[in-house]
Amino acid sequence: MPARKRSFLTKTSKHAKRMRLARSQESTEERESRLNRMRDRAAEARARESSADRELRLSADRQRHSLSRSSETFTERDIRLTADRERHVLSRESETYPQYQDRLTADRERHVLSRESETYTQYQDRLTADRERHALSRESETYTQYQGRLTADRERHALSRESESILIL
Repeated sequence: MPARKRSFLTKTSKHAKRMRLARSQESTEERESRLNRMRDRAAEARARESSADRELRLSADRQRHSLSRSSETFTERDIRLTADRERHVLSRESETYPQYQDRLTADRERHVLSRESETYTQYQDRLTADRERHALSRESETYTQYQGRLTADRERHALSRESESILIL
């Protein structure tokens, strides 16, 4: 009698169990190294993908996130947003000036596309949400953060004014 063929599902779950066991025993350095290798491979794959492939991947990501977020509780949402904020702060602390400029440029381009299609009501809602978000952020800022924000505002305004052309009559 021939040997019984195992289902792929069994192999997959055995492999998953082995991987979980191996990962539970790895050190922090090994984990970081593994995650960095995975990030590098993903970045290389993204660099090679076509525009259509990229749009397909992003669409699938958006759909997956939408499904996941539709079932999350308020507490889970709050935890996710807090973790996102912390991750962004850490990421931005380590970014170089060119990376900072690239991020802002990409943000501006993305915002232009979404704002072209927004209605007046959506525009008003966005501005109201922005004001509320800024008010909440400023309520919890320290004096040092307050001073840093004002200094950054002054510098940004000075740069903006330098680029204005002076009309000579």
